[in-house]
Amino acid sequence: MPELIAGDGTHPGDALPGIFDGIAPAASIPALDAGNRGEFIRIFAPTLALSRRIFQSPTHLYNTGIVFLAWVNGQKKHFHVLGAAQSARSISHLEILLVLAEDAGELLDPDLACHRMKRLLELAGIQ
Repeated sequence: MPELIAGDGTHPGDALPGIFDGIAPAASIPALDAGNRGEFIRIFAPTLALSRRIFQSPTHLYNTGIVFLAWVNGQKKHFHVLGAAQSARSISHLEILLVLAEDAGELLDPDLACHRMKRLLELAGIQ
């Protein structure tokens, strides 16, 4: 994944732009702009598992993961996706996304993320 964004040193990266919303904290680092490819890959590498989970089959449901991360990070006031797609991914899928986001350093406010996840679990009947 880091190589898809950074390129190979000869060719520019060709990553899917859709993932940038989900990994914005890592993607906003200046290392790549400064030409420090090694530092960029070191910082960006932990986002690989998160990115793979977001784009897990069926891939077209990746928006659910992007909106979920925006919501737990306080960037959205609600967890609603066009066409009610928020219900298209399982609670366990979202729980794993939250853990992977934490592992990748992508939670802007971990306390808020935990609070919102707890609310979502309660709504799903999980105590």
